[in-house]
Amino acid sequence: MLLGPALLLGDLATAWADGAGAYAGHLRDVVRRLTRLGQALALSVAVLFTVVAGLRWTAAGGDPGEIDRAKRALSGAGIGYLIALCGEALLMALEYVTEYEY
Repeated sequence: MLLGPALLLGDLATAWADGAGAYAGHLRDVVRRLTRLGQALALSVAVLFTVVAGLRWTAAGGDPGEIDRAKRALSGAGIGYLIALCGEALLMALEYVTEYEY
């Protein structure tokens, strides 16, 4: 579990030793890894919420209150999926903008 941050910090140490020009490239890689990690966590939580909502709906037994809670959980999971996908689109747009050489 602690290996991920150690790898990220290792990249930062390497980038620091390489100089300022290389630092920007390594920093971009670290940011890309962190955003990918955040997206993976967001998608994992969304999948978990979808499964829990499905189980809650199945176990509701016709109770309108429980079915409503399950529907809200499903809509929350859908919003989580959208946020993760929008994050990917935003990351791609930022990469495109920052690749331009002035």
